[in-house]
Amino acid sequence: MEHNISAFPFTANADGSKPNQVLSTGMSLKDYFAAAALTGYLAAGASQENGVVWSYRTAERMLKERVK
Repeated sequence: MEHNISAFPFTANADGSKPNQVLSTGMSLKDYFAAAALTGYLAAGASQENGVVWSYRTAERMLKERVK
């Protein structure tokens, strides 16, 4: 399973010749998971000091769980 897939790709028929042409790849799914984890982490009142490291580790675990 590739970990560098997009969370929000944006496609559109931009010029009429290529239906659903990718116009933007969006953010990576790993970044999206990390942002969601960090939001919960900070909302729970945890310290920002280790939040980013923790959130990316959590995102990696989420990506691994996703392929099971």
